[in-house]
Amino acid sequence: MKKSSFVIIAILVLLVIGGIILYQTNKSSVNSPTSKKLVNSNTPQATFSTLYNSSVKFLSGNNDPSKLLPQYLEEHGYLDKSFGYGTGSAANWTKNGGWIGLQTCPDKQGVCFGVGLSGNINNLKPIIEKYKSKALQVFFPYPKVYDENSKDTNGQLLMIFRAPTSKNSTNSETPKVALSIFSTFYNSSVTFFSKGNDPLKLVPQYLEEYGYLDKSFGYEAGPAVNWTKTTDG
Repeated sequence: MKKSSFVIIAILVLLVIGGIILYQTNKSSVNSPTSKKLVNSNTPQATFSTLYNSSVKFLSGNNDPSKLLPQYLEEHGYLDKSFGYGTGSAANWTKNGGWIGLQTCPDKQGVCFGVGLSGNINNLKPIIEKYKSKALQVFFPYPKVYDENSKDTNGQLLMIFRAPTSKNSTNSETPKVALSIFSTFYNSSVTFFSKGNDPLKLVPQYLEEYGYLDKSFGYEAGPAVNWTKTTDG
């Protein structure tokens, strides 16, 4: 074999080997769990922002506010299906600890919604700082009103926002919200009775503690034992 031919072959081998090494390195990097985590950021702030933006987009359209639930948002393209969703009393929750749904406005006017996330306060503080100027109320750990001097470290962050006004919105939205809340109470009560429970225990606290009613409603004690905290029910 001529020397020139040997040199050419040697160069080609080096190029091929180099190409394979370079390709394998990139492939390994892209497919590694670490790189996926960096590309598809699952930080608390990113999760909360996605839930908030999806809710705003949904409510900005001519949609029924009572359908503001993870399952509906995922099935209609407002929320990525990787979030997952609960059913029944957990219908407001995503599989990664997020929460979205309607909430009664603090001033009892219009339509409001809540976005929540469970976690450690050190990871949730950046979310509070970013969204507190938009929020009407901030709870942590829910149902306590957020106090930056509190020693509580873990729990659910829940922030209440006023729903954006859609181009085709009308005053009929408020009755829809009230009907949705009423239906939730009614269905929870029916399910409770269908299980053969003691009728005297039909109060919000019992329903929440035993999974018949979502804990986001909260409950009162004493003379107000039949009332929830965040709605007029």
